[in-house]
Amino acid sequence: MLKFTGTKLTRLEGRNSKSSSRFSISNIMKNDRQPVNRFVVCINKKGYEASLQIGKLYRVIPDEDAVEYGLLRVIDEEGEDYGYPTERFFPVEIPQALARVLQTAKRSAR
Repeated sequence: MLKFTGTKLTRLEGRNSKSSSRFSISNIMKNDRQPVNRFVVCINKKGYEASLQIGKLYRVIPDEDAVEYGLLRVIDEEGEDYGYPTERFFPVEIPQALARVLQTAKRSAR
């Protein structure tokens, strides 16, 4: 049995037949024509209080395999990229200028 919820995704076995289009997550992940910084807002942190914050903007790490399992890989509160169920997040589109500022701020904070 596969369990990825809140754990680092390492290896995927088998395939889940469920659609992963909840909140259009799979749609934003599969738009690869231009490299875009993708972001989501956390709307449910139950069980992951130390790793997620409600209302916080998280950067998405593209991972189509995770999306097929209904998971979304994000950089969490510990600075690690982990897979969480897509229903915990709502995708947001932000202007490219803001995405650049967020990336610059992250680099300078290190």
